[in-house]
Amino acid sequence: MGLLKTRPKVEVRVPAEIIPGDHFEALVVLDCERAVEVDYVDVLLVGRERWAVSNGNTASGQRRVICRLGARLSEATELPEGRTTLRVTMPLPPDCPPSFRGKTSHIVYELSVHASVPWWPDRRAAFEIHVAPPPRESPASEPRVYSSDPGGPHGDEKHGELSLATDWTRAGDVVTGAFALSNTEAQRYEAVEVGLVATEHLYLAGGGLHASRETIRYQLTLPPGPEGDMTPFSFRLPKQAPPDLPYAPRRLVTVDWRFELRARAGWGQALVLRVPFAVLPRSPAPSDAPPRVAPPQIGSDRLGRLWAEVGAPLGLTHDLGQLVGRFGETELVVRRDHLGRDGIHLAIALRYPELHLALEVAPASAVQQMLGGGAQIGVEGWDRAHYVHARDEGQVAEVLRALVPRLERATLRRMNDTELLIHLRDNGQTQARLRQVCEAAVALARTFEALRTDLPPPTAIAETRPEWERLAAQLGARLETA
Repeated sequence: MGLLKTRPKVEVRVPAEIIPGDHFEALVVLDCERAVEVDYVDVLLVGRERWAVSNGNTASGQRRVICRLGARLSEATELPEGRTTLRVTMPLPPDCPPSFRGKTSHIVYELSVHASVPWWPDRRAAFEIHVAPPPRESPASEPRVYSSDPGGPHGDEKHGELSLATDWTRAGDVVTGAFALSNTEAQRYEAVEVGLVATEHLYLAGGGLHASRETIRYQLTLPPGPEGDMTPFSFRLPKQAPPDLPYAPRRLVTVDWRFELRARAGWGQALVLRVPFAVLPRSPAPSDAPPRVAPPQIGSDRLGRLWAEVGAPLGLTHDLGQLVGRFGETELVVRRDHLGRDGIHLAIALRYPELHLALEVAPASAVQQMLGGGAQIGVEGWDRAHYVHARDEGQVAEVLRALVPRLERATLRRMNDTELLIHLRDNGQTQARLRQVCEAAVALARTFEALRTDLPPPTAIAETRPEWERLAAQLGARLETA
């Protein structure tokens, strides 16, 4: 045996996450180069909460001990050469707050080991352990809509609306929403920042609030978008984001979150919307995640009333943010579509029984415009801008020539044997313009239904149509001229 004593090396193994109220097992591993006598081996768990702030030449702070738990792992003994593992089960009080590290405050739990070596320096080692927040049930999920002025924009003043799919999320989960800005020409917004901001509140030992400081910010920077357009956004909160830390007696530190929208506009004051938001602890259960639903349309209540008032006299019903009507067997839908960078457009969609024309119509690509091809209907500008495919070109040309005048100033996105979709550049927020569009949509639906019920026959049998009609009458059948 050497003349000089040695001290054991210390390792501590604990669960990755410990929840307040749990009894957790700690393994203390003592690694000795050679046998070492010890008077005792103790373990001590101490939780501390503290904050400290400095303002110029003055500084202030508070601290308290959250918990102090100790246990003796071994009385006087000789630790053999090699590794010795000692076990201890420790209770963590249920009122302990979770671990937290902010800009000016800390909630820290430290597990220390003390091996007393007679007539030699003791071995002391300390290890920080992580206390996780207790699980929390998912709250009710309600979409939220906020406005800088519920009465709408006034003159050229800044105005913004914010839509959130829910007003809570969990650490590691997604936040989904949308925003819309008004008076963009006058204000010249440069960028929009959207995100979550955590604030730590520092309390005195007596319970009074001393200060509040922003401690964490997660945000996106997005372009402002055109006037009134609904700009969607989605981002994931990091898994390590701390959840809300509510106030409790003797607590020195609390944390809460808010959602913030900030629209910057040159040298002027930014438009800022701040709304409450909750961040919950992570949960392994998929059902505990926030619902993945689309955020409500901005100004949904105002737009809903407006759309219902415009649609009712035209026989259109407002349902789930769109106007719906039926004319014979043709269904009409007027809605708002978000086309990415092109913004919000009004969409007019017709759905109808199968036409049996083998019809496909879409905007012509650059190559199709250059090479030509497709059916020609003889309308100036139309043939160059659209590519038409059909079983009988002469038959479908008659159909399209009857519809094209109704599509003026609109963009045809697609047309086939069961659906017609067109878009108009408008956000549907003004009564006069919306009424004009809806009147045109109803006229288009009526025109199409009349055309659908009396489609021209294929070119090859147009001259024999009377004979086909007589045969159908003799058989008690109905002739589908398509």
